[in-house]
Amino acid sequence: MNLGTQRRMAAQILKCGESRVWMSPEAAEKIKQAITRRDVRGLIKDGLVRKIPRKKSDRTGPRLRMLQAAKGRGGGAGSRKGATGGRAGKKERWLKIIRPQRSLLKSLRSEKKMLKDYGSVYRQAKGGAFRSRHHLLSHLEERKLASVSVSEYEAAEKARKTEMKKRTKEALRKRYGKIFAENGAKPSEKKQGRKEIGNAQS
Repeated sequence: MNLGTQRRMAAQILKCGESRVWMSPEAAEKIKQAITRRDVRGLIKDGLVRKIPRKKSDRTGPRLRMLQAAKGRGGGAGSRKGATGGRAGKKERWLKIIRPQRSLLKSLRSEKKMLKDYGSVYRQAKGGAFRSRHHLLSHLEERKLASVSVSEYEAAEKARKTEMKKRTKEALRKRYGKIFAENGAKPSEKKQGRKEIGNAQS
């Protein structure tokens, strides 16, 4: 049944495209008899003709990816582009190495755990003699330059990381807590529920 004229008039009245005009299949004969705008307005008032709402992008997936990225995930070798120095320059890589070492040395000195040769070890770190804080601590323990062991430091570091992870998780829960449904439904379940509602409406 050709209802092109009625669809065109309804689109002009509803101020939308013809593809967004919904007509009740059960009332096709009644709609065909509408030959004036006044008739079409009556059909719209009766709910036999209506405007289909615009489709919106589902943001559940992007928000979930943002949540995973905030946790530090999704940045592995398969997701990286560019040369070795493309993601961070030489200066940035050096700062990531030297700042933790200097911070460690200063904390050992302030806690009076650094026994001797602070200046010498500091200059060695400046010269790039140590790869990491663990390497620096191994050197201090081996030469007996500080009253701290690698095992003690690792235990304290593990406790600190656990606490930081807990705080980060709590902050992420507060920020992204509305990604899923209130009852803890998964994104796939939410999407299925929306599909069922849409099918019922149509």
